[in-house]
Amino acid sequence: LTNSLAAESNEIVQHGAALGLGLAAMATGNEDICEKLRNIMYMDSAVAGEAAGIAMGLVMLGTANPAAIDSMIKYAHDTQHEKIIRGIAIGLSLIMYGQ
Repeated sequence: LTNSLAAESNEIVQHGAALGLGLAAMATGNEDICEKLRNIMYMDSAVAGEAAGIAMGLVMLGTANPAAIDSMIKYAHDTQHEKIIRGIAIGLSLIMYGQ
C-alpha cells in the first residue's frame, strides 16, 4: 500500500491506498506512515487529501500525538479545499479518541 500511495499519480487510487493504509496501520502510531500520508495531504488534491487526513487519524488513533495534531491544524488553515478540511477534522477526532 505504501508503494501504491507514493508511486501513483491518480488521485482516486491514492484515495483508496491512503484509506487502506490507514486501516492496515490503525492505532499503531507509526510516524513513518503518518509522514507518507502527510505528504499526500500536502499535494493539495481534494480527493486524496481528504483520505490522507482521515488515514492519519486512523494511524494515530487515540494517541493524542501533538506533532500530528499541530501539522494537521496548520494545514487546515492553509488549504482552500473543504474536502481536505473535512478529512482533517475527522482525523483530529480520531487522534483524540478516548482522551
